[in-house]
Amino acid sequence: MVDMEDKFQIGLENNLVVRVQNHFSTTALPYGNSFDWADDGDIYRDVSFIITGKAAIDHVKLIAKPVISSYGNRITQAKATLEAKIALTPDATDQEKSCCIEVYKGIEEEMQLVYRSPDMTVNDMTITDIPAIQFEQVDLWHFDNPKLYTTVISLKQEETITDRISIIFGFREFITEGHRFILNGEYVRLCGTEWMAGSNPEYGNAEPIEYIVQTLKQLKESNCVLTRFHWQQDDAVYDWCNRNGMLIQEEIPYWGKAPELPESQQMLIAKQQVDEMLASHYNHPSIIMWGMGNELAGQSKELHAFIHELKKYIKQYDSIRPVNYITNTIFENPSNDATSLGEILMINEYIGTWHGNLEEVDELNKIIEANPNRSMVISEFGLCEPAFTGGDKRRCELFQKKMSIYEKFPEISGNN
Repeated sequence: MVDMEDKFQIGLENNLVVRVQNHFSTTALPYGNSFDWADDGDIYRDVSFIITGKAAIDHVKLIAKPVISSYGNRITQAKATLEAKIALTPDATDQEKSCCIEVYKGIEEEMQLVYRSPDMTVNDMTITDIPAIQFEQVDLWHFDNPKLYTTVISLKQEETITDRISIIFGFREFITEGHRFILNGEYVRLCGTEWMAGSNPEYGNAEPIEYIVQTLKQLKESNCVLTRFHWQQDDAVYDWCNRNGMLIQEEIPYWGKAPELPESQQMLIAKQQVDEMLASHYNHPSIIMWGMGNELAGQSKELHAFIHELKKYIKQYDSIRPVNYITNTIFENPSNDATSLGEILMINEYIGTWHGNLEEVDELNKIIEANPNRSMVISEFGLCEPAFTGGDKRRCELFQKKMSIYEKFPEISGNN
């Protein structure tokens, strides 16, 4: 978001000129070149102007907490609380501000008002905490039954509304217990597909939303309920996942080895990306996990220190969702890999291709022995073409073989 307040001449014609380029970076990851990282230029997502008063809302963090009374079975309704943290844009005036929060069951034309607050004074602090709202019963969001709610927050100066935002959200609890995932009280093993919008070479990152939705529908219809996004997607993608019950691990775009780059520079960039990701996407119920990076130097001391610090940074903002690092190096030494610093072991498993002809069951047993009582997700597997050939026939054979192995390990709580 760019503040354009001083850039426009009211009442006159204005021209907005934007320059873009698609060079690989020499100061950030992916560094210099890339095997499969998108390198598309141009502006390929919607751009909009937001008009507000001087007092405006930058973003809102909604903390929707159901009270899960027992574990072992799926709970569809529960008591709940809703807290809000409202971040304001810089405000040049000293006028007193107030806000009002409305909560609706449902979305759009099906919205039913269930709560409206009185006007509450908003101070000049950057973040304003709204006391928890209590609900005796809410419908819980689940991938089989994605029940949604809407919050409308109005910001006022004197009696004038200077900004109003509407946020779709859901009440749900996703936690880990040992090697198990628990969603709304139910122990679940999640089947999914690691997929990125922007993968079709005919479109690149400019895939139309109609094509993206078609792909998401195909995934859901094949019983896939979990996916990963290596970089931030169009808001319409998250909206579809919220409405249709697709679980997501969203990651900052941090991929590839580049020892030439200073770690301090990378940490600054990573934290900036985290700030933007969390501020923009925290309220999506479909997002159940955050990712700190994909396929870096997982055995190195430098990356261990990096992941430790970045995880701590993310948890300061979001203490609820698991935070993970995705590795492709754990087979080198299962006791010394950075993925163990995350809350869930996330393993890109390419035995038979990238990882050579290892004995798969033995390797998985080594990982479990080195990381006891930990949940594990096979975050990638399959056939990477054109590096390895065989087409759909080999792809199907690999899928069937690996799934028959994974299902024998209760420690594998999900796969992509």
